[in-house]
Amino acid sequence: MYGMKEMWATAFMRDKFFAGIRTTSMCEGINSFIKSYVQCKNSLIDFIHNFERAVKEYRHNELVADFNTMYTEPLPTTSLGYIERGFSHKLTRSMFNEVKTQIQYVGGLNIIQRTEVNDVVMVKMNKALYERREYVVLYDKNSSKFVCDCGHFEYYGIPCSHMICAMRNERLAEVPDSLICKRWSRTAKVDYMNQINDTVTGNDSKKLAMLRRGVLSAACNILSEIACENVNDFSQVLQDIYKLADSVQRRRVGNKTIRTGPFLIGDPTVVITKGRKKKGGKKTRLCSRCRMPGHTIRTCPEMREGQGVGSHDTAMSDSSVELDDVDEVLPYNVTMPGVSSLEVAGKGKGSEC
Repeated sequence: MYGMKEMWATAFMRDKFFAGIRTTSMCEGINSFIKSYVQCKNSLIDFIHNFERAVKEYRHNELVADFNTMYTEPLPTTSLGYIERGFSHKLTRSMFNEVKTQIQYVGGLNIIQRTEVNDVVMVKMNKALYERREYVVLYDKNSSKFVCDCGHFEYYGIPCSHMICAMRNERLAEVPDSLICKRWSRTAKVDYMNQINDTVTGNDSKKLAMLRRGVLSAACNILSEIACENVNDFSQVLQDIYKLADSVQRRRVGNKTIRTGPFLIGDPTVVITKGRKKKGGKKTRLCSRCRMPGHTIRTCPEMREGQGVGSHDTAMSDSSVELDDVDEVLPYNVTMPGVSSLEVAGKGKGSEC
């Protein structure tokens, strides 16, 4: 292990960028965070739901950090207020707080020597009460680049107090871009998307669409955080979003009817059911006596005209008509007994009585 000390000793990795993160600390931090949501006794479904809650918490924290970076302005608290404003306009809020700590350390540094050769300035300094340890900062005026032998900028990605002290000593009014790591800049997401747009190919179109969706979702979430606190702002933003979606969609598909309002759920489209279609229309029911529509044999006018009260012939005619009507209605042939046979049967029963 001692022979491999260049692979694990911090002193040998000062020129490598690790963003201030170690492998063990990163794993332990994530495990500690997820442990508050996921328990060992959770079922598989509970684990998925709880894990999604943890991911939503991560995303919510990112949205809050982006909101604080874009819409808030930190107040300078040191004598180097112009340097603080320069870093606050170019870095995210969390990384600005890290740089602000380095700005506070500038007051404890002493400039020992300054040498300039061919537009390259060498500034040598030390800490108060620690004069044995000296730090050397090189500043190139042509490229506005700073290099310090402590390796803090190469390891963490933020300028050290020695660079800021040399910047103050050279009376630089603006923060040079060489002291801003692109990873910690306020426009890191936008720059990354522009870089992908320049190098994207046909096979990466789906990946690019997903990245664009993520960027637009983050921007809409920031807008939602602002507009949801007031009713008027909420209504105005909601209408503007629907108008914007309608205009973008019309530009892509033409002048077709597009439903982009808040109520997109309506009655379903009426569809003709499947099956065999019936031949003809609905049949009209006719009277079995006069063959006219609108009434039955019981209410037939011809029946009422020829009907007499107490007439035996009329009653027999009614029964015969009804029997004929039954013969027409039945779908199969049924032999009905005649009137004479009924009379004979009645006489036979009467004689027996």
